[in-house]
Amino acid sequence: MTRVRMAGREIEVAENQSLLEAMEQSAQPVPSSCRAGVCHACMMRAETGDVPAKAQVGLTETQKAQNLFLACQCYPISDMDLSLPLESARVKARLLDKTRLTKDILRVRLQSEIDWFPGQYTTLWRSDTEGRSFSIASHPQRDGYIELHIRKRAGGIISEWLDETLVNGQECLISQPRGQCFYTPDCLSHPLLLVATGTGLSPIYGVLKEALGNGHTYPIYLYAAAGDPSGLYLVKELTELAYTFPQLHFRPVVRRRAKPGMLEGDVIEVVSTRHADLKDWRVFLCGAPDTVRKLQKKCFLQGASMNAILADAFEAPANV
Repeated sequence: MTRVRMAGREIEVAENQSLLEAMEQSAQPVPSSCRAGVCHACMMRAETGDVPAKAQVGLTETQKAQNLFLACQCYPISDMDLSLPLESARVKARLLDKTRLTKDILRVRLQSEIDWFPGQYTTLWRSDTEGRSFSIASHPQRDGYIELHIRKRAGGIISEWLDETLVNGQECLISQPRGQCFYTPDCLSHPLLLVATGTGLSPIYGVLKEALGNGHTYPIYLYAAAGDPSGLYLVKELTELAYTFPQLHFRPVVRRRAKPGMLEGDVIEVVSTRHADLKDWRVFLCGAPDTVRKLQKKCFLQGASMNAILADAFEAPANV
């Protein structure tokens, strides 16, 4: 057992218990979101003590030099004195509009004085410690607003608050956008493979619009997957884009009850069968973690280099 100290309190951390879990159990909550080391919302600073290497995976060398680490990935190996870094990364945003795209997917549009790349993610904060990360589907200049696609869950800390409490014109806080899953000029001279499951379509939609906005002429294949047709969204918009831009090939994929124009089956098998040679392709994969990881491996084995595969696995807690 180790002990950590913060804000005048001493907290015991049991063996095989993360620092984040111990802090929450001791009524000393810290900001958190994905709890998987992806969103960086639970970043803390060690004033004294040794920081486990695992707690700094994914951080920059500058952040490591400042003894910053992720509480959700930290299993202390010594006593530590802790603090929260200055929260200058949070900025104000104002709700412009919210629209239901399906019975359980909400499109939220926010206005904020920040910059971002379509496909990056931001953390939306309900309170000092309650936040969740969502990917951005819009462009700062072409659209002028931050668009998020959010699945509403029963008991969801953020999704229910957005759907039922936050009103148009009301302000909230968001974090500076992060993430590497976005279109770059290097993509312009390569065919693109875009695969999304569920609301993983949000960043993929942003990447697609950025590609088309930049005059991308090489083939673009977009697969949007769900369990059945009711889980798909933006089908009409994407179908119209494919009609307007002949280089775009849109393929909705469902596991069951496919309608005309849809493919039926497992999206991993559908994609790997239809794209046996991915050498020189640029690949974007977003959505369910298990599907994303399996597709990463498949795409690599079928010729895509690892640095040409950009993935965003949606590691989200149940009470999102």
